[in-house]
Amino acid sequence: MGDNDTAGFDPIFFLHHCNVDRLLSFWEYVYPDYVAGTQGYLDVDGETRVPFVQGGGTYIETSEQQVDGETPLMPFRKLDYTYWNSRDTHSLNWFDPNGDDPRYVQNKNYTYEPIGFVDINKPAPTLQEREWNRGYLQRHFGFNPAIIKLENLPIFRSVPVPSLGRSALSSGAGPQFSSSQVEKYRHFIVEASLSPKYHSGSYTLNVTVQLENNQEIVIGSISVLARGNSAKCGNCLARRATDSRVRGVVNVPPELVSKLTEDQPIDEPIAHQSIDHDSVPAFGSAGAKKLVKNMLITLGSHVMLPSGAQHGRLNKTIELGAGERDPAAPVVRLLSSDVHQLDLNDGQDNAPFNLVNWQDHGSPYGEWTRLV
Repeated sequence: MGDNDTAGFDPIFFLHHCNVDRLLSFWEYVYPDYVAGTQGYLDVDGETRVPFVQGGGTYIETSEQQVDGETPLMPFRKLDYTYWNSRDTHSLNWFDPNGDDPRYVQNKNYTYEPIGFVDINKPAPTLQEREWNRGYLQRHFGFNPAIIKLENLPIFRSVPVPSLGRSALSSGAGPQFSSSQVEKYRHFIVEASLSPKYHSGSYTLNVTVQLENNQEIVIGSISVLARGNSAKCGNCLARRATDSRVRGVVNVPPELVSKLTEDQPIDEPIAHQSIDHDSVPAFGSAGAKKLVKNMLITLGSHVMLPSGAQHGRLNKTIELGAGERDPAAPVVRLLSSDVHQLDLNDGQDNAPFNLVNWQDHGSPYGEWTRLV
């Protein structure tokens, strides 16, 4: 599946794309009013909206022509022989061809089985029904922090808000829902930004933790599908030229967070022993800084090639900041957030969770070194 030229013939690759489409269909059912990219993208200043353009042009578009949700997707036509566009492709809603709704020309004519009571074949849900659906899907895919308790969890300082412990969430003109913080739980993730330039082909980043017996276990992985130094794929060359990166997220197991919360010595690499708690990027108590420091020491990562060879790793024995950093090396960060659960009028068993009060704890300690 990692070879671009042959992946299209791999049935597992086909099934993978089918499942991606299935998950996206459920996501669109829960968020029917949200479409990414309709107003371009944010410039580096974080405020200016920049329209998407077609660099170099195509056989139907001029170079640097602006493209958006209304741009025709030639040569694909709908039932009325007009061209599909990106806006038409959203959702699997079906409209009776014998009725008065002209949107029947957008029918995809396929659907997916329900996940529990979340049935994408039913009419558009109300706002509260969307929240029930979201909460059910969160639990279905294993996210239910309400049943997890991290004893002795230190205090992380919250960003000031009008009301402490509770927040109001609204969506458009619909009803507002308050939310309550889930006690004795904080959600930690590892976010990675991966460059196609780090290897001339596909590769996988494994996120690891180091145990007391020096055993390294993988807690998650993020893969990059890349063709490498291709001379015949214009899109591939353009993505490499602009360093278009792959981004992914790995959840840190609550068991690891609980373990590192305990006041016990960590086998700290000599290169990092000079780092004091005050310099740890965490807002909260001394215990919060200690927990984050333990995690930055314990978390590691390495890059594996399809051949099974290890291409590079986060070396814990190199002095922080020593040597010149490889600009194509993975950028890995640890982040954490509080979790709030919505207070619905009824159906609280399926009330969804929101992640709030995010903190960026920086990169796990170490410097990237290439092995092959």
